[in-house]
Amino acid sequence: MGRVIPLIVAEELFYRAGGLAVVNPIIDTDITVVHGAYRSTLLEGIVGYAEVLLKSAGVKENDVVLVVSTSGVNVFPVEAALKAKEFKAKVIAITSKSYSLSLKPRNLWGKRLCEVADIV
Repeated sequence: MGRVIPLIVAEELFYRAGGLAVVNPIIDTDITVVHGAYRSTLLEGIVGYAEVLLKSAGVKENDVVLVVSTSGVNVFPVEAALKAKEFKAKVIAITSKSYSLSLKPRNLWGKRLCEVADIV
């Protein structure tokens, strides 16, 4: 969710002919590489950033939140999944499970995205 590929995924699912009927993308260009890769990396490590985005998007019970992260070990994707679940939404993760399991989590929860999502 914090890089260019997740943005492409969000855009592809949103308002496309033959696409899913009700998709509300959470597109925040500040955390993408649009404003620079280093800045994006720094923002991805801020605790609370994902919660703000989910709250501002109105995520609620019975919603489905798609979180995309190659490594799935940084603050942003893990927080996004955990907070979505607190809001009683289901979480689908697109991640590299084998790569993620080879890395140490880099977040205060000590978790990987593949460990907290409902569907990986």
